[in-house]
Amino acid sequence: MRKITRIGTSAVALIGLAAALSQGCKAVQDAENGGCDADLSAKADSLKASVDALTSVSASMNASLVTACSDIVAKLGSGGGGDGGTAAPVDAGSGADAQTVCNAAATAIANAKASANVTIAVAVEGGQCHVDAQAQLSCEASCTGSAMCDPGTVDVRCDPGELSGQCSGSCKASATCEGTATVAAQCQGTCGGSCTGTCGGSCTGTCSGNCTGKCDGSTSSGTKCMGTCEGTCDATCTGKCDAECKGTCTGNCTLAADANINCGANVNCKGGCTVAYTAPQCEGTLKPPSCKVDADCEAGCNGQASFKATCDPPKVVVTVVGNASLQAALETDLPAILQVGAQAKLAAQAAGSVVTSAGSVAGALAGELTCAVSYGASFVANLRAAATASASVSVSVSASASVSGMATSS
Repeated sequence: MRKITRIGTSAVALIGLAAALSQGCKAVQDAENGGCDADLSAKADSLKASVDALTSVSASMNASLVTACSDIVAKLGSGGGGDGGTAAPVDAGSGADAQTVCNAAATAIANAKASANVTIAVAVEGGQCHVDAQAQLSCEASCTGSAMCDPGTVDVRCDPGELSGQCSGSCKASATCEGTATVAAQCQGTCGGSCTGTCGGSCTGTCSGNCTGKCDGSTSSGTKCMGTCEGTCDATCTGKCDAECKGTCTGNCTLAADANINCGANVNCKGGCTVAYTAPQCEGTLKPPSCKVDADCEAGCNGQASFKATCDPPKVVVTVVGNASLQAALETDLPAILQVGAQAKLAAQAAGSVVTSAGSVAGALAGELTCAVSYGASFVANLRAAATASASVSVSVSASASVSGMATSS
């Protein structure tokens, strides 16, 4: 609350300065002629662009959650039995409503799973997020003014464990081949999605070969199972392969410690390639540049990269026995909720710094009359929007986690 109050005070100061300057002060003419200090202008521009991106993504995430969570409640009803139900009317512009309706969705899922006759397995395939590194690098170039500065490339500034891209060599041991629902990755390790080949450990899903464990709820021992297998599957496991997969994987395949393989055409390798990546991307945040960049300006640049991140839509493979409505609800709506959750985590990491830096720059603008004229009214609006959007992002993180955690937990 103190942070928001401070921002509000700065905003009032800027409004007062802008109003005073509009009465004919010479500073108005100076501002029109570009009189605002270049470094301060760079900070303000960086943060304004960042807040615009934050406002846009926070509204989009909240609306997606409201839609998906309302649909789950409508499909399952409050009891979770698929008896139908209607979610309470919600305002897509309010983060608090997203939390409320997603809590209701999580409760409906919990009630559906609580039935003794219901078994469920959920496998998530894909859904990686990539920060807009180019937006950050371009922004940082404007922060350095006339100083010579090489901010560094994406592959240099991304943590090695978060760097991904096309690998024409071999994806290193313990790295990850990132398969998708449309392009399977070569796999010798643990598959987070459907495994075609041999699932050497537990398969919770549909097994097209011999299942040792339970097939459709009945104990089996090496018998062919075309239904739901909870045990070892010696062929295709469509669902979740909890142990070693030898073949192809439509989710993330974490390679075994002794594996070095080519992931396959159009499949990214994350965490280590024996040659340089082609078109490297970062699934985390970029480390600070080696050259000196103003901290407030850098906060805006980092925010732009995080708020403009692109997140691949995940595919969710759901196997449910005993509740068709639960399976339909999760297959339809859980992908959107997981996608928001991934993007919201990235956005939340940057939002706090952007709000704090915006308040700091507002104070600096208030002390420079020409800058106040140039940025006053629009920056005041951005300050208010930043605080509101940051709170909405926090709600999106919490709301998405409540549903996805309930759906994917044992």
